[in-house]
Formats: sequence, structure tokens, C-alpha cells
Amino acid sequence: MLRGRNEDVLSLEIEVDAADASPIKPVERMIEWFALGVHALRDDPLFRRLVISDRETVLPYLSVDAAPIHAAMTSIVLKAQPQLRALLGSDAERLTELFVRLGASLVVGPGGFAATPNIDETRYLARQFIEPVLRSYKQGEPT
Repeated sequence: MLRGRNEDVLSLEIEVDAADASPIKPVERMIEWFALGVHALRDDPLFRRLVISDRETVLPYLSVDAAPIHAAMTSIVLKAQPQLRALLGSDAERLTELFVRLGASLVVGPGGFAATPNIDETRYLARQFIEPVLRSYKQGEPT
């Protein structure tokens, strides 16, 4: 279903210098993953058809029964981004799950103040609300 988009997201590489303690690169990568992930699902024709035609089956997996999906996505993000785990320390799983839940909410209910009809607006939203949280950490400790 999302093979091409998944490959784009998973292949998104930003060079990380081990001697550079700056949180910029993991933060930039997380913002890009967030924006691509939201739009990969929201713009996928098969996913849209499923949500419209089989709403009663699909929506619980994206809302009240979504815990396993949130856990899986959190694990995937942190496994693919070890520098994010290092940056966030003991808060890595909780914060990453929070960002996953925010992304799922934007996919399922794209209206309201957080309406992001295109990927640039999703990046902007992530920069407003996710980036400050991530940048408040310095190698495992909130500052």
C-alpha cells in the first residue's frame, strides 16, 4: 500500500557526526519523518478508500484500538533513529509515541486549527509544536 512512500521515509538520511552534540540533525530528521508519514497515509488512494468505504472497521484501529499501531510506529521510529533515542534519553519512547499519536490524529481528523492540506504546512506545524520540545533536550536530559 505505502511501499514507495515508506522507502522515501526510511531512506531519509541526515549525516550525523558523532563528535557533534548538537540536537539539530535528529530534530530535522524527526520533523521530516513526521511530515512525510502524515502525508504518506493521508494522500494514499487505497488508504483513503478504506477509510471511506470501510470506516467501521478501519477507524477503531486508528483511534480506540490504536495502541498496538502506536507502539509499533514508536519502535520503528526509534530503531531507525538511534540518535533521537540518545537525544531524548529516558523520555524517548513517551515523546515519540506522543508525536506518532499527533500524526495519526492529523491523518484521521485533518481539519481544525491543525489543518495541514500540504506537506509544507505539516512541516510548519511540526516546527511550531514538535521542534521546540525536541530542542529542549541536550543528550538525554531536558534543559
